Amino acid sequence: MALFTGGRSLIADLRQVNPGWTTNFAPTALISWLRAIGLADFTAGKSMSLTPRGQEWASRIYWEPGRLDGTPVSPSTATSQSNEAVPVVFERPGVDQILTSFPKDLVFSRKIVAQLDAALWSHDRRHFAILTGLSGAGKTQLARSYATALWSKASLSESGGVYVLPVQPGWHDPTALLGYVNPLNTDRYVRTGFLNFLLDAARDPDRPYTVILDEMNLSHPEQYFAPLLSAMETGGQIELHAQDDDVDEIPPTISYPSNLLIIGTVNMDETTHGLSDKVLDRAAVIEFWDIDTESYPAWETSGLDAAHVAQLRLLIKQLGNTLSSARLHFGWRTVGDIIGYVRAALAGGAIEFLEAVDQAIYAKVLPKIRGEDGDRLRLVLTDTARLLGEAKCVVSQHKVTQLSDDLARLGSVRFWR
Repeated sequence: MALFTGGRSLIADLRQVNPGWTTNFAPTALISWLRAIGLADFTAGKSMSLTPRGQEWASRIYWEPGRLDGTPVSPSTATSQSNEAVPVVFERPGVDQILTSFPKDLVFSRKIVAQLDAALWSHDRRHFAILTGLSGAGKTQLARSYATALWSKASLSESGGVYVLPVQPGWHDPTALLGYVNPLNTDRYVRTGFLNFLLDAARDPDRPYTVILDEMNLSHPEQYFAPLLSAMETGGQIELHAQDDDVDEIPPTISYPSNLLIIGTVNMDETTHGLSDKVLDRAAVIEFWDIDTESYPAWETSGLDAAHVAQLRLLIKQLGNTLSSARLHFGWRTVGDIIGYVRAALAGGAIEFLEAVDQAIYAKVLPKIRGEDGDRLRLVLTDTARLLGEAKCVVSQHKVTQLSDDLARLGSVRFWR
């Protein structure tokens, strides 16, 4: 048979064939699977038709499919199954095995990877960790590397179980994640990448699926993430829409997938929001501020000669140590940008090495200096000015001296006047 009935009729037929299916989720997943492997697809008239490949497969079937034997699930059993997610059975690899899959140009300590691993697997359903700390310290890279390593141990695919979601300002409800019914055509559902990923996780409970909420506090997580925060706590349903039946193959609700891992990255500054107790009670927070700039993996491939590398490496280490007392130090991203600036300046042939270093520090390090008056900040600015003077970074030294004067006169300081 080359032509099937419309989507809803087909789902009803499939549920009649298998009386054990008490919701639309299983037949919907089956239809999606048939479409994904190219055996069937919808026609313009909203019927489903076998593709040429599907017809070739169907020609190999020599029996008449019939109704499966089985006892329908009782209402009480169905309610229990729909409200509780089955704990994931995936046996995760050890920390050392995960580390072997990390890219060679990334250097994360065994301890920090072990912390993330323990935080994600400390509960059989709430696999939720938040990475916070120094900007540019590699939080997103750590999350992505861990998730990719975990997935590669469970699948031949390298990244199918990893989804990076850059959170945007202004998300005040879950539609940015879970989509919505098209108000102009209620037979259509506006999907999102996150929703597709969530449905993939629900259909594949034996493998881990990790979503990375990058800069998750640019909006309030307790608003845009509310349905998942509630469902991960209770093990109940995530409501996708309020219709009685499936809309465009999207069921009204799905159970929270216990194989879903969530890693959020957080920066705390004037552009972000604090995290509420509702979020913190469900997550394990990992904070890291200490950055070993000498361990930056690209020193040896920086393109600078050995003498310049040694000089720049020492200055960056000293500068980071000095600024760290006021939490004004910098991460590997800034180190890489400074190296890149110096390399590009020297290649241009118009700027000398020390001048390039001075300009790079002025451009990449000093703009983040801000704070209120206090003995610690005063001392940091004084020591930084002295260090820059000794390194012959005269422009940067002059700027820091100005900032120090502003702090004394105004009681606060910031790079931008």
